[in-house]
Amino acid sequence: MRFIFSRLMKERLSRIACLLLICVIPGVCEADVGNLGGVIDMVVVIIKYLTDWALISLAFYFILWCCKVSSNKRMVFTILFGISPIFLSDPAIKLYGEPGTHVIVQTEKPVVLAGTTFPAGSRADYIHLGGGFWRRKLVEVTSTRPVRFGPWDITELRLDPPVENIAYVNLVRPEVIDGWACDETPSFELTSGLPRLHGCKIVAPRKIGDLNWFAGTFVQREQNNDWSLDLFAYDIPNGSKDPAQAFGFPIDRMSATYSASYELRTWTGSAISADLPIGDYIFSRVGDTKLTWQAPGRIVVAGYGKERKTGAAVACVLVQLADGQTRPCEKRSESDQERTP
Repeated sequence: MRFIFSRLMKERLSRIACLLLICVIPGVCEADVGNLGGVIDMVVVIIKYLTDWALISLAFYFILWCCKVSSNKRMVFTILFGISPIFLSDPAIKLYGEPGTHVIVQTEKPVVLAGTTFPAGSRADYIHLGGGFWRRKLVEVTSTRPVRFGPWDITELRLDPPVENIAYVNLVRPEVIDGWACDETPSFELTSGLPRLHGCKIVAPRKIGDLNWFAGTFVQREQNNDWSLDLFAYDIPNGSKDPAQAFGFPIDRMSATYSASYELRTWTGSAISADLPIGDYIFSRVGDTKLTWQAPGRIVVAGYGKERKTGAAVACVLVQLADGQTRPCEKRSESDQERTP
């Protein structure tokens, strides 16, 4: 009787132990592995991975023991279970780091991104590369203290893979960069020398030739070192009630490209949503009225227009900027000439 009782108690205790091991496994597997950066951290993570899997294999062995599987079978099944990640690499990769997923940690030591050193305690964002949860890359760091990025003070730096030669930063204050009064969120090209401006929104108006570019204009450097500028009227901060003007036309948007020496290469704009009178013509607010600059000094106006006197439809008008003379882009058809208001 005592033998039967002790055997039953032994089986119950073994089953309780198995349940406790199974309950502990998720906490072991999800434990924080700290800041991954460098060979030592990678070795630590690999050792932790092997330790975790050894504990899981040991739990699997006890489960088989609780199920009264023979010792030989227990050993064979446990060995097969232990080496199963080799044959189940894809599920293991997904379990220990899905490619493209992000992991955010607070750094325990300084980290370097794009040549900029951030202090311990910074917020670091890693992206998984696949092939193991220890294979991940630093793509963004945020610090509570300013750090130096070239000649500027920043608190955040972000790369945007796969275009890793462009860095997006948060400046401590607006700065004049490459001649542009930029806001606090410019982007930079990472070249062999100092970082150079890639793009930003300007915080002060600037006049280039005959065009006034308001604060809120977005500036970007092109591959051939030209500058491209874009302005939306609703981006103008604290704008007046008067509409933005370009070449004497009220506009709600305009875009232009300039050479490195600020010579105008191209310009396009769109008129505000109101009837636009141009000399002997008027363009309707129905649809968009497009304006295009052409050298040596004229504007092409395209949209839904008509002559004021005859009411004849016209889709395109040329405007000479020097004297304001206008004429249709193409000769009207006879049917259009016969139309009356």
